[in-house]
Amino acid sequence: MILDEPSAELDPISEDKIFKQFYYSGEGKNSVTISHRLFNTTLADKIFVIDDRHIIAQGSRFDLLKQNGKYAHLFNLQASNICNNYIAKFHSHNKSHHFDK
Repeated sequence: MILDEPSAELDPISEDKIFKQFYYSGEGKNSVTISHRLFNTTLADKIFVIDDRHIIAQGSRFDLLKQNGKYAHLFNLQASNICNNYIAKFHSHNKSHHFDK
């Protein structure tokens, strides 16, 4: 089975459910998932990092993070963006619910 960005239009909760279901239903089978969202790769047995049409790295998520290459850079960048967006939404939500005493 080949999935190309299967969760592009899903919210994070639905996306997580889809990938877990995909992973566990595919045990013992070969499957390929193409994703720019690196959090979707955390359950994969092997990840191939492709840049300019070439495989530049491969391994498990932990292997690729330890290599501190392109995968680690992009993974950390995406994690940072998610955290920053969450913090910004949290602060915005709290400001809109400020009550005078």
